[in-house]
Amino acid sequence: DIGVTGVQTCALPISVMIVRGVLKRAGLPVPPDIHVDVPKRAPRTVGKPALLRFLAAMPLGTVERTFAELVLRTNGRESELRRLAVGDVVLKGRRLLLSRRKGGSHETWVPVSSALLAALRPYAATVARLPPEAPFLAIGDPPRPLDRLSLRKRLWGACDAAGLPRRGGLGWLRHEAATLLRERGESLQKVGQGMGHTSARVVAAHYDESDRRAAEEWRTRRELGARLDRLVPVRVAKRR
Repeated sequence: DIGVTGVQTCALPISVMIVRGVLKRAGLPVPPDIHVDVPKRAPRTVGKPALLRFLAAMPLGTVERTFAELVLRTNGRESELRRLAVGDVVLKGRRLLLSRRKGGSHETWVPVSSALLAALRPYAATVARLPPEAPFLAIGDPPRPLDRLSLRKRLWGACDAAGLPRRGGLGWLRHEAATLLRERGESLQKVGQGMGHTSARVVAAHYDESDRRAAEEWRTRRELGARLDRLVPVRVAKRR
């Protein structure tokens, strides 16, 4: 086995394939295939136990835990939730105002669930003195909007504690929420609508782990079946 990393991960297999093709067309001996051990990417979803460990590693009332709970329980995008202002979060009315910019510019009220309400209360108390137009997710004094670099550093400790690879943001929580809901029997239409998508196919293709695996298995079985048909054709016995 040959271990490769970085650029070699893609370059070596492609180079071997090209060389083998040139030798074959030239009628020269083709060396046997070389097995390349390619490092696998982090899975799209991590599973409920790892998710719970990740959340538990961040204390309630911190900006990173609040941001994670918002992404997970509202199915909002990071870019949308970063724009939350203090006045957009109405805990007494159990709702928050979300500005959706992807696929159109409009605002919509999103309900706050019981779990999200419990997660928001400790943090909301720390920003209650800020004016309504101030950023809800803020750090420092005076408060400034939470940027990606600051968030990444704050999340690394929680990833390490949960046994997860260090990630640059919280977008993967949307994948996790969609997969958990679909595994519990929710329809693609409902999950897609809750995530702000106009097409349920987007959820099936990008956010639903089980549906994507099923689609990949279908294509693989079809391809292998066609190859086997060519190798072992059906021969009809001649009648005597």
